Amino acid sequence: MCLHLPQLPLDALGPWPEPLAALPVLVWEADGRGARLVCSANPAARSLGAAPGQRLGSAQALAPQALLLARDPVREAAALQRLALALGSLTPCIEIAPPAQLLLDIHASLRLFGGLRALLRRALALARGGGFTLRCGLAATPLAAQWLAAQTDPPTRGARRAPGPRRRCIQLASTRRALQPLPLALVAGFLANPVDKAMDTAADSLQMLQALGARRVADLRRLPRSGLARRGAAAWLDALDRAEGRRPDPRRWFEPPEACRLSLELPHPAEAGPALEAALAPLVQALCGWLALRW
Repeated sequence: MCLHLPQLPLDALGPWPEPLAALPVLVWEADGRGARLVCSANPAARSLGAAPGQRLGSAQALAPQALLLARDPVREAAALQRLALALGSLTPCIEIAPPAQLLLDIHASLRLFGGLRALLRRALALARGGGFTLRCGLAATPLAAQWLAAQTDPPTRGARRAPGPRRRCIQLASTRRALQPLPLALVAGFLANPVDKAMDTAADSLQMLQALGARRVADLRRLPRSGLARRGAAAWLDALDRAEGRRPDPRRWFEPPEACRLSLELPHPAEAGPALEAALAPLVQALCGWLALRW
């Protein structure tokens, strides 16, 4: 199981009370040239046309009342660790996969929690209870689960919603079928960088594959493996073999700390009991998960 947190830069700065939840919020970061770019926007900001990837000035023109917040990688890492601790109540085999994914080996936990659906409900409840927006991928291999969870939803047209991508495959055969339509641009984000001595970056090798007519995983599988290896795309073949279960893909699981010390800075003053209880709930869940991991 992979939990992908596409709004982590925004979620890590929460939790947001109801009055602020209705306010447009833009999280920005500076690129290598010093330009300020939007990296996350809440639904209120998106409804006004602001979106990640825009320059901050352009997004402000669309949402002039938006609350502007600088991205905080430290708080993002802390939020990922809190969620990993909370999920420790379900399985001890958890990998934190930066920048915004958690990977769980749940095979040994299925009987304990009453099957896949019950375990999935618990995992999603823990993540959403912590204030995270998420997409979930289930697959027979860890890398395939990461790819499936990272898919973006299709755009909505009119009143009808386009069918969503397939993200939950349990058997190896269905996992391999679900990977075929995935775009290679998505896969490139999971490759080591640089991918090969012959290529400087994953983007370079992606351009080479696209020049050969490969746009999706199915296209990559049809190309001659020996020719791809000579062209510097060996890392793509290795990733494909690991995702399809043709090669081992060992992972290093998260080790919980010896002592549990958790803190959370609220983005707003909170004096009422219910607001404090809502803010403390994710910390209590993380503490319970830490106890399960250290027991």
